Amino acid sequence: MRERELAERISAEAHAAGASGLEEREEKGGIELLVYAPVACAQRVANAVALPGAQVAGVEDEAPVDWSEAWKRELGPIEISPALRVRPSFTPAPLPEGQRELLIDPGQAFGTGAHESTRLALEWVVALAPGLAAGARVLDVG
Repeated sequence: MRERELAERISAEAHAAGASGLEEREEKGGIELLVYAPVACAQRVANAVALPGAQVAGVEDEAPVDWSEAWKRELGPIEISPALRVRPSFTPAPLPEGQRELLIDPGQAFGTGAHESTRLALEWVVALAPGLAAGARVLDVG
């Protein structure tokens, strides 16, 4: 069985046995899969993925993580220009003098502000800002 096919089969077997997540890493020596499972079914998952051609390194206990909140720790301000940055409201950071910030809380409808289309739209707003009347509004449709 080819390595890619084996990785896909392991993934399917892991999930069928109760795995809650899987991380795939392309390594020089091949494909490495990190399989995440609740403690209650970790050994069952380890047994299910012990297929011919697979090497199971072992089972490690990890503290439970609330991933719906944990991803936020990695976010910080994104510098758009010397005049503007984007920052999620839940990540405090001092504002450099002379810079303004746009607070955006990432979610399903809007990301972190790092996407190239958002960056381009914000750079355009920064370029136009000196010529805009006080209180002018800008709408980004797209």
